[in-house]
Amino acid sequence: MLIDKCTKNRIKTNLLKSKAVHIGGFVFSLFVLVFTWFVAEEYFYNRAQQQFEHNVNENFNALDRRIGRYESALLSGIGFMQASDYVSKREWHVFIESLDLKKNYPGAQGIGYSIMVPRDKVHAFEQQMKQDISPDFRLKPQGEREVYSMILYLEPLDRRNRQAIGYDMYSEPTRQAAMNRARDTGMLSISGKVKLVQEIDKDVQPGFLMYLPFYGQIADPASVDERRRLLRGFVYSPFRINDLMRSVGPHDESLYFEIYDGDNLSDVSLLYRSAKAEPESSAHHTKRTLFVGGRKWEIYYSSSPRFDAMTDNQYPLLLALFGLILYFFLLYIIIELLKSRQMLMETSAEVEASRSWLETLLNSSVDAIHIFDDKGRIIECSPSFLTLLGYTRGEALKLSLYDIEAQFSDDELDRIISGELVTDMTFETVLRKKDGTLIDVEISQKLININDAIYRYASGRDISRRKYDQIVLEQEKETAQNYLDIVNVMILVLDKEHKVDLINRRGCEIIGYEYDEVIGRDWVKNFLPTRTHYEITDVRDRLRKAEKMPSYYENPVLTKKGEERLIAWRNTPLYDYDGEYIGILASGEDITDIRKTQMQLRESHAFYQTIFASISEVIIILQNNCIIDCNESALSLLEQDKESLIGKNIADVFGCAECKEHSLNYYLDAAYAGKQKTVECSLCFSDGQSHSKIIEVNVSTFGWIQEEKLILVARDITKQIEEEKIFTMHTRQAQMGEMVSMIAHQWRQPLAIINAIVSQMRLKAILDDVDDVEYVDNLMKIETQSSHLSQTISDYRDFFRPDKPKEYFQVSMLIENALSLIDYALKSHSIEIQTKIVQNDVLYTHRNEVLQVLIVLLKNALDMFIEKKAPNGKIVITADHDETMYSISVYDNAGGIPPEIINKLFVPYFTTKNESYGTGLGLYMSKMIIEEHCGGNIMFFSQGNETTFTINLPYEKEDR
Repeated sequence: MLIDKCTKNRIKTNLLKSKAVHIGGFVFSLFVLVFTWFVAEEYFYNRAQQQFEHNVNENFNALDRRIGRYESALLSGIGFMQASDYVSKREWHVFIESLDLKKNYPGAQGIGYSIMVPRDKVHAFEQQMKQDISPDFRLKPQGEREVYSMILYLEPLDRRNRQAIGYDMYSEPTRQAAMNRARDTGMLSISGKVKLVQEIDKDVQPGFLMYLPFYGQIADPASVDERRRLLRGFVYSPFRINDLMRSVGPHDESLYFEIYDGDNLSDVSLLYRSAKAEPESSAHHTKRTLFVGGRKWEIYYSSSPRFDAMTDNQYPLLLALFGLILYFFLLYIIIELLKSRQMLMETSAEVEASRSWLETLLNSSVDAIHIFDDKGRIIECSPSFLTLLGYTRGEALKLSLYDIEAQFSDDELDRIISGELVTDMTFETVLRKKDGTLIDVEISQKLININDAIYRYASGRDISRRKYDQIVLEQEKETAQNYLDIVNVMILVLDKEHKVDLINRRGCEIIGYEYDEVIGRDWVKNFLPTRTHYEITDVRDRLRKAEKMPSYYENPVLTKKGEERLIAWRNTPLYDYDGEYIGILASGEDITDIRKTQMQLRESHAFYQTIFASISEVIIILQNNCIIDCNESALSLLEQDKESLIGKNIADVFGCAECKEHSLNYYLDAAYAGKQKTVECSLCFSDGQSHSKIIEVNVSTFGWIQEEKLILVARDITKQIEEEKIFTMHTRQAQMGEMVSMIAHQWRQPLAIINAIVSQMRLKAILDDVDDVEYVDNLMKIETQSSHLSQTISDYRDFFRPDKPKEYFQVSMLIENALSLIDYALKSHSIEIQTKIVQNDVLYTHRNEVLQVLIVLLKNALDMFIEKKAPNGKIVITADHDETMYSISVYDNAGGIPPEIINKLFVPYFTTKNESYGTGLGLYMSKMIIEEHCGGNIMFFSQGNETTFTINLPYEKEDR
């Protein structure tokens, strides 16, 4: 749109003559002046603050490093003490002298060692130090305290440090707190503000002490209690604060600073002040916190008057004035430029109007528009074209198609430009960007004629993303096919007519065809048995109707060799965007071999169950010692149902089992190791006294060794063992009876002769009226003993008769016979025997078997007396009865029965005796004899060191 010249001149005149513009310019100038001054002032203040902070950091870091060096010196002292069992005064002096404190650790008053001394040893220690260190050594201050920490060594031993020797630092609370912190943490500890004992002149300075604990040869005890127990003393260093700060280096004259111990800002906690200045008058302030040895030092820094004077200048004001002068000069130039610009606008308005339509077209286009002449030179282009290729407008207008085209050759470009190859066209090509990279574009080209000049108008569109998506799609498709080929199941895609669209490598392997032999063929007709065609067609029809179908099928396929393979299919119907059925995606796994194996396993399992159930022996299958299966015989033996038995640990089921030689776990472990074992064991039921069973157990591995399975085969041999033991017992008794009968036959005649001779001698003495009474008495004793010996032989003969039937006998005679058989052994161990026959009744039962049980009880008591060496041994045999039962009790004080074995007393093979002396069958057989042969019972009671076994027998009359 063209602007009227008269209007432009009027606007220009009004603009130049307007008072508002002049006033606005003046006000703006003042604002610029103030703003310039403010910015300059802020800039110079910040620069001074930065210099101040830099000086503070240098001072603070120097102090921090110096404290660290002192800690290193104390650590070297700890190492020196640990390297020797005892460090003498001379050795400490040589060590500290080698450190050269004045050169390497200036500021430290010295390095010393204080030793911890308990109250009961302080006097002896003080006397010893007077001998070893100095006759003048004495404890300071005197007084009674729980513990002392006396300074032994402090080097260099100058006039000040001599005052500290013998001083008990533990007596002063501030020092004690720092020492306790060092002791408990094992780390460097610094005390609060103190007055050193070295302050002996007028120059008294605040001080502090630095401690490191010494634990002897243990470098770092593990706990606080252990550190307190092992503490020997402290390697420490005293500091006079003014001397320390002078050693850090010459103070920066730009800084004043104060050091406070802790958060309390008072003269009490003031450690150091660099100068007597007033910080409130300083222009710059800051604070630093130094954490050192468990203490917090607050350091307050302020700038010195000298520093403030150096940074306080007139530069901001001068800069503001200079800026104002420069601004007025520039304002004059700007006004003149405005005049020139107004004139230039008048001359260029028409040119701009003529180009506006073209610029609007180019600027509004999102496509890369470029126009080139018949030589291929670019004469105009849009901003989107410049953005696409990365050129500026000036650079682009110097280019030709030959510079940016990367796909066509120069000859092909000549033919395109001349119109020989193509006039109007849309094609894809590749352009070269400014940075050399290539970009895919789609070009729409049109021929235009302007004033008989031929131009070509080209519009380009970036198709790199589309090309990239196409490549990615192809790659993903190839990757997907690779994935399908990797998986070990058949992947199959069928269209709605059952034509094969896709099959993977595994699918080709299963059916035995190549990929090209399968693609496009009818899957049902060519690769499925005829008998399944109807079923598959029905599935397809139902899928077309969008009926819900099971996703899992099993059906066979035909291989190239004509074989059938059973496939487990998982099917997913495929639908288009309109919900129309277009095919099916199926994955299939070849389960032919699996089904065959399952059939074989079922047959094997059925065979196993048949054998398992038909065997009369107990069979238990274990895995990791837990029962996983068993037969009916096992349930009968263990008196449990299968539900409660499965899953239990065999050790819990056979908890009270007693085996010959070793425990049940021993035989289980041997079986897991591959060694088959057979052993006899006994099992207790109920409370351990009601009944028990003896079983023969065979344990061996079952299945793979890695499965940790065992098969336990057992059979109940309780009756067999009982019969064998009774048979053995009767056999032995018969043999002993025969031998005793032979002995009795050989002894009776001599004994009868002896008895006859003695009787004749005693009769003659009586007739001759012999006065020797002792002689007659001795003859009577010989006669009595020979009769007793003859009766004893008869008793042994009767005892070993295995076939002796029930008989009547007096209880007192039974007890007397039992004692006569074991009386010598009891008396030889000084065991007192008492009998209490409350009711001397006549019993009718198997006398010999009751006698045998009674001897077992007496023999067990004798064995316990011998084993435990019990003093004052005593056995009491009591006989009494109630209305129905006659009781014979055997009491002993041989030590009692331990509670843990009470429930095992009558268990077969359980014994507390050495294998050479016990079989574990004595009490078991006694219980069996009394209960099964004599119709009674045997009980026991044990408390403390006393035990009583009671045999209860019923009254029975002899059958007439």
